[in-house]
Amino acid sequence: MMAKSEDLHEERPTSTKVAALSLLLGIVALMGLFSAVQLVGWVIFVDDFVWGSAQGRRVMIVFPVSLLIGGAALWGLMRLKPWRGEGAPISATTRKTYTLFVLSGLVGVPGALALAFGAFSRDNPFGVFSNSALSPRIAIIVIASWLLSMAIAWWWYSSADEHERKAYNFGSLFGHGLFITVTPAWWVAARAGLLPQTDAMVLWCVTMVVITIGWFWHRHR
Repeated sequence: MMAKSEDLHEERPTSTKVAALSLLLGIVALMGLFSAVQLVGWVIFVDDFVWGSAQGRRVMIVFPVSLLIGGAALWGLMRLKPWRGEGAPISATTRKTYTLFVLSGLVGVPGALALAFGAFSRDNPFGVFSNSALSPRIAIIVIASWLLSMAIAWWWYSSADEHERKAYNFGSLFGHGLFITVTPAWWVAARAGLLPQTDAMVLWCVTMVVITIGWFWHRHR
């Protein structure tokens, strides 16, 4: 049975170049906006911060530049609209899949911001990247945000079409393969004093990067 015309609309082609540029813009947007958030946390939590000091002048320069870079990259990403698929009609089910994908990312934002502010301290302004202690309240917010984001991501996967699932599975195969190979090797090397202690978040970040690259490559090849 043919889908009703009101349930379909046309999409423009999404090339590999657009996919790669979109991934780059997304990374730049996150880095720029996260840098701006870190600077705000620094101004709020550092007791002896003075606007007229050298530190204050650097913040007055770096903050708007970070905000401008992050905002410009985000604007470029919105203009490219890489979530729009190939030049073919799209059903209401596929639109639902796109919505779930975006929602999964947005739900994780509050947790990331809470972690950025909660891990900040005067002695460790980039504590979000460390293994420093967190307050239970911040930890609960971060964990709840992350679990809800992952629940929506599983919902997205269950509603995705066969091509989307194959692309994600392709990236996951390489990402998980990297994780199960590097983790024990790093652990053994650390015990022998050849490497520092294993850092779970470093392994997780590298795994996610590999999964994302494999996913985008397979999806747009």
